Amino acid sequence: MRRPRISVAQIGQQAIDWYSNHNRKDLTTFTGRVNAIIAALGSRDAEGLKPSEIDAWLSAHSEWSPATGNRYKTVLSKAYQLAVKNGDVSTNPARLVDHRPENNRRSSACPHFEHCGHDVLNRSFETLLRREIR
Repeated sequence: MRRPRISVAQIGQQAIDWYSNHNRKDLTTFTGRVNAIIAALGSRDAEGLKPSEIDAWLSAHSEWSPATGNRYKTVLSKAYQLAVKNGDVSTNPARLVDHRPENNRRSSACPHFEHCGHDVLNRSFETLLRREIR
């Protein structure tokens, strides 16, 4: 038996409803991200959305950091995950989109770190080690 077609907007709304019914702390953030996804991709058939199209949409937002793009991908993936559990779609194309590398490097206490390479945190750690060795 064939499933009725479901749009990305419908799976997004179902995900918002699920988050709301499960009293998730991040409902506001999740809803905002889902609404942005719905605005861009909502009219698309959820079963026909390709990973390359998701990746292109994420890449089109050059103002976003890689971390922000990853958060939107995660939200879309959660919506698809719930739709798969409900039997609305058979696959989750967001899972096939590559994770964007994030720069999680800690910044130094030195305000000129980027220019001079002076890493106060590492120097402090080295100083502590030298004191322990004595």
